[in-house]
Amino acid sequence: MRRISLALVVCAGALTLAPHALAAGTTVSVSGTTATITVNVDVVVGDRSFTESDISDKFRASFETTARNVETYWNQAFAGHLYRGCTRFQLQLNLRVLPGSEAHWAFVTEDYIANVTSDGHHVMEWMETEWGGSSARPVVFDPYEPKLPATADFASPYTHDLDGDWSPDMKSDRDYAHEVGHLMGLGDDYNDHGSVAGRAGTLMDGGDAIDQNLVNRIGNIIKKAGIKLPSCWTGTIESDTSRVYLEGIYGGHTHCTDRWRGTLEFGIAADGKIEGNGEAHLLSKPTCYAGVGKVATLETFVVRGRATDKELTLELAFDTGNGVSYAGWSANDAPYNGSSHPELVGPPLSVPRTDPCTAAGTVTVHDKLPSGGKLDPLTATDRIALKCPRPGST
Repeated sequence: MRRISLALVVCAGALTLAPHALAAGTTVSVSGTTATITVNVDVVVGDRSFTESDISDKFRASFETTARNVETYWNQAFAGHLYRGCTRFQLQLNLRVLPGSEAHWAFVTEDYIANVTSDGHHVMEWMETEWGGSSARPVVFDPYEPKLPATADFASPYTHDLDGDWSPDMKSDRDYAHEVGHLMGLGDDYNDHGSVAGRAGTLMDGGDAIDQNLVNRIGNIIKKAGIKLPSCWTGTIESDTSRVYLEGIYGGHTHCTDRWRGTLEFGIAADGKIEGNGEAHLLSKPTCYAGVGKVATLETFVVRGRATDKELTLELAFDTGNGVSYAGWSANDAPYNGSSHPELVGPPLSVPRTDPCTAAGTVTVHDKLPSGGKLDPLTATDRIALKCPRPGST
């Protein structure tokens, strides 16, 4: 069940509680193209006389199991539905069970009093009593956007701690996942007349489907809350590469060439930091060697770097390969030095931005790799094209 947008009017003389400064019970952290949504929920059990000893270990364990199941419920869907084509959301649900003695009432707005525990935690009171012959249905109270209908999405979870009621009426992981959806800002996909048009069977209706629409809405809610999601980029590198073996192959002074095509995706954080990954495929076999050893046809790499208004500077670090690269793709990533994860020491690729969502250019990279006691010169001529979704696209 959805939040209730209301303001609870309290007479000035009824309670003498100090205003309570609230944090955000739902937060977002970004790394590369992954945005982790952390939802902190305190389930308060019993009245103010309840202490830790009044809550059984079995009851606590059941909520811990539920939290992990709800994470899986959402994260399986997030894995298959990206926001704006590249941002992958990930849910982290921190669910604490607290006795009523650890909660208190506090003013949160001029005319609303909420049940609170500690800053940065939504508080759901566990309601086992019956109202009108039936168990209390779960609800989230939101005094910050009181004019929105129950079907509207709302940003309050990312700007404030909210309170509400949970109850034994929530009988399945699906029910908890629905309520956590509200704590990520989603409104209901149903109203008093039934399902909202086109939304029958979704998790925020009466079903269990988490579709692209819900993922898009979560992203839009996060942006509405003023939280910056990564600027998502994809691109290609068409690379003509070469290496001169000063020793080793054919006794040395052997020239090797080949051609590679790299694809990459990365996010640009608000501070300009670039994080992502990619892979490169061999398009033409090396001209110099066809002997012992498997010729590499695939390399994967991580993408790091910095972005400015004028250019994107990328550093590519070798991750894995399926053989030996005899020519020069490794001029584009960190030189192999016997470690499975070399540090970022390869030459950077500086690509001019032609507009806010496009960067393109031809970059010539020179590097050297140790071989037989000497440093073999490598050269790569890279035609690079990078882009991100246009503002306003979904």
